[in-house]
Amino acid sequence: MACALHSPPALSPFPRLHLGFAIQILHSIAQFCGSHITTLRLGDCNKVTLKAVARFVRNFPLVSSISLNAHDSVDDDWLRELCAALDLQELNISGCTRITDSGLANAVASSGGLRRLDCSYCDLVSEQSVLALAKWCTRLEGVNLRGCSRVPVSAFSTLFSSCQRLSAMNLSGLRAISSELFHPSIGFNI
Repeated sequence: MACALHSPPALSPFPRLHLGFAIQILHSIAQFCGSHITTLRLGDCNKVTLKAVARFVRNFPLVSSISLNAHDSVDDDWLRELCAALDLQELNISGCTRITDSGLANAVASSGGLRRLDCSYCDLVSEQSVLALAKWCTRLEGVNLRGCSRVPVSAFSTLFSSCQRLSAMNLSGLRAISSELFHPSIGFNI
């Protein structure tokens, strides 16, 4: 573990924190660990509430990477609150099936510095989300849209032209993807 609950901040050399335990632990960590934590992973921690995470991130303003993958409760309200409180560069909401296009668009608009996004298997994500990424996240370097079957090929032209730093994509499972994606008119020149 990156930060022991009773260690002074100077003794904790790792800037990452991986949590897989209950809500009360978040409060204890906020009290006893230093504010140097930059990464928070809460995948599958379904007992952790938005209120607890919001309280936690207020004590750790340097958090720039959050993973909430497969968390049953994560929805648009979670995204709105966390993205408003933090300057996120990485966001993993893989398998958060309650995230909508509207929620993701609002989140990326308030987190213009987003560099990596994993919204794989977010069933409600479609073209609107990809267009919001193109508009608000021009420094985007990686995106995982695996299993987001509502995203059409036409959305990628705007993404490619706006996000010049985009170097990694996972489009597995997008049944609409065809050879058309690699045509120069779409914008992905190989």
